[in-house]
Amino acid sequence: MPARAGGRLHEPVRGRRGGPARRQPLDRPARRRPALLRHPQPAAGGRAHGAGGPRAPPGARRRHRRAQPAPRARHRGGAAARRRRRRAAGRLASRARPLRPGAGVSPPRVGAILVNLDCGALVDLVFPSLAKQTWPALEIVVVDNGSTDGSAERIEREFPGARVIRLGHNAGFSAALNAGIRATTGAYVLSLNFDVVLEPEFVAALVEALERRPEAGWAAGAMRQLRPQGVVDAIDCYGHWLLPSRYVYGCDPARRRPDEYPAECLVFGASACAALYRRRMLEDLALDGEIFDEDLFAYFEDVDLDWRAQQRGWRCVFTPAARGAHMRGGTGLDKRAEVAALPVANRFLVMLKNDAPSEVARHLGPILLRTLRDVAMHLRAHPRSLLIALGRLVRLAPRMLAKRRRLRATRRTSRAYLASLTLRTRFLG
Repeated sequence: MPARAGGRLHEPVRGRRGGPARRQPLDRPARRRPALLRHPQPAAGGRAHGAGGPRAPPGARRRHRRAQPAPRARHRGGAAARRRRRRAAGRLASRARPLRPGAGVSPPRVGAILVNLDCGALVDLVFPSLAKQTWPALEIVVVDNGSTDGSAERIEREFPGARVIRLGHNAGFSAALNAGIRATTGAYVLSLNFDVVLEPEFVAALVEALERRPEAGWAAGAMRQLRPQGVVDAIDCYGHWLLPSRYVYGCDPARRRPDEYPAECLVFGASACAALYRRRMLEDLALDGEIFDEDLFAYFEDVDLDWRAQQRGWRCVFTPAARGAHMRGGTGLDKRAEVAALPVANRFLVMLKNDAPSEVARHLGPILLRTLRDVAMHLRAHPRSLLIALGRLVRLAPRMLAKRRRLRATRRTSRAYLASLTLRTRFLG
């Protein structure tokens, strides 16, 4: 075996990807480590190089650079990938910064809209919690749907900061919300029921969630149940979750306990009992000047908007930082057959307007089971409501089909994404 006299043996060097090895030539002298990279030795005066000792010879740095192994070849598109990473890091950093109005910063204005129909008994619930909100730029608009209990006059008298708009008759929940949206000018619109109580940070948390996510157009908070004895530790809703039965549920059926609120995430939609909407999204969704579909009158109008917004490419975010409580049915209309027929008919009208035939066929079993359950329930309580619902469905179906054609022409989301919004569950709602 040859000796190591100033040279090296043939030593195989592994290729980068396990390819054939390269061999070093026999006559190449062993490389010495450049002077700049050697550990500094104490000089005669006890001082190390770099601390007043002798300098490296000229050109040593250049020789050192030549001695370094060649860098790996960058794959094509590396610069573009680095730019994408920098942009993503910037977005994450901006999301981590909470939006708080400070000196010289004008916070986005929020218009809170409440629809009143003889809700005098609930005035003392919602207004004190609105007065405690920490978000400074908040205007309150009450749209009165022809109340006869004196609640509109009481609101004007006891809460002068709220503006009351009288429609003079019951135009429906959808039309009242549209009137309130037209009466406000802020960047955000907060729809509220009279039967909710909000914690002081509710509005601020929803605004911050939307400011962190430019792709999101509306937001939902974590609502607990409000009962006559007070707030109970039970979930009322945290967004809308689309079920195979084409009902929406107020939470993920697999996470219904109060300690199971998920972290901030995207959901199908938000209940209009307490939802924050970006005005730019509402203007994008308007059809013939209507944001909420006034043909629906009441019930499922927020589900219809959820579906239309998803088709247009907007997203809904849930944030557990926005907390409140909701008395389900507290502002419900009377229990006449005409009113009981609304949710039965509107469920099918919203499906006819927004749902894909392939998805209806795919989930036909849960749809039929839930429909049979609704029919049995209405036969016991309001038999006439089924006939009213059928007549309403036949009368409005052509208009919904015409709106469907217009929506399909402006859809920005794939069918695969819309199909993924349905939960995989046997729960019927």
